Amino acid sequence: MFLASAGAALADCNHPAAITFAPGATSATVGSDDPVPTVECYQVTAPAGRDLGMFLESPEKGPTLEIFAPGWSTSCDASGECSMSGTQVSEPGETEWIDTLTETGAYLIVIDNADGNEYRLTVELRSAGDD
Repeated sequence: MFLASAGAALADCNHPAAITFAPGATSATVGSDDPVPTVECYQVTAPAGRDLGMFLESPEKGPTLEIFAPGWSTSCDASGECSMSGTQVSEPGETEWIDTLTETGAYLIVIDNADGNEYRLTVELRSAGDD
């Protein structure tokens, strides 16, 4: 279980923002709009057997990501305290993650941006083994 404390400007981790790909595209990028110290959650739906990559960039060292496999759940209370449960497929504190997916479904992406730095998250979905 991953516990996170968030401020009032937190993107609701109970309803993570969906990352979608434009028709024919293999990548999509999202970024911090108005960076504040917070935890933000996104989800991307992907099929098993594909390579999924996540690349978190920031001019400052600080933001990190954690990825949860389909079947995750989140719970945030009114004060902004959130807990995430499920199978975490990434290591804590990473800024880059690539793996061949073993499950089809919605993957949860948790960005821990405790220092409120600007960031850009690029998500790539490719056929297994493509470079």
